[in-house]
Amino acid sequence: PKELQEGKYYLVIQGMQGKTEAHKQEALNIIKFCNRENEPATLAEFPGPPGSPQYVVLSLQPYDRQDDQRAHGHAEHIKLLGEKYFRLYGKYSFQQGRTPDETKPWLVPF
Repeated sequence: PKELQEGKYYLVIQGMQGKTEAHKQEALNIIKFCNRENEPATLAEFPGPPGSPQYVVLSLQPYDRQDDQRAHGHAEHIKLLGEKYFRLYGKYSFQQGRTPDETKPWLVPF
């Protein structure tokens, strides 16, 4: 996406687990929600596991390093947005870690 700066890292808001038209529409719904909540976001493609490309929703907040400590507070904010999204729509909680109780930002390079 043109909004992303080369050489920067971006927080994954939600991975869509596939790359179908339905996944794309769900991602676009999440982006609209995030934008309304003052969290600018965009759609990107992620290679995923071999043979399993997927759409991801990325925050437009750039970071210089994959281990940038500022991203932890951002991940907490995304997690709260995800709780709100889940209450409204019944799916996608924008989990920020391997378990629901963990908050660890997933930053991907562009």
